[in-house]
Amino acid sequence: MEPLIADLGLDKLLSGRSKIAFASSSARNLGSHRSTPNRENQDGSGGSPSVSLGSAYQAPESLKNVKSSPKWDVYSFGVIVMELVSGRIGTEREFGSGEEEGRIKKMVDLAIREEVEGKEEAVMGIFRLGFSCVNLVPQKRPTMKEALQVLDKIASSIT
Repeated sequence: MEPLIADLGLDKLLSGRSKIAFASSSARNLGSHRSTPNRENQDGSGGSPSVSLGSAYQAPESLKNVKSSPKWDVYSFGVIVMELVSGRIGTEREFGSGEEEGRIKKMVDLAIREEVEGKEEAVMGIFRLGFSCVNLVPQKRPTMKEALQVLDKIASSIT
């Protein structure tokens, strides 16, 4: 399988600009504080970091000269999962492990907190899925099929 888009097309959709110009703008618009060095700075050839920073939805390894991978889309999916539940873009490092129940409630977006009351195990399962999808090691990320199976299992546990 050859992925066609590495950030689910979200950056282009949100900004409507070319790849070089829009890479940093949507992350800023969506409240992400993540900054990723650009390719030019990584190889030591200089360049302006404000011109080609990676999108918050892009897998970190996509900023290197490596062949595209389905794991890039898994990473983007994980960012979206975390954003939907927490109300903000973040990584496991930013959220912490969130294992204790009280911490889970604090991580959930205020807009949905009442709806998830009493469903902490399901919410924790969703956070775990998000964390596994944004793992910095691509080989440790699930496949999209595995992610769907986890979501199906969570959905069946709360119905």
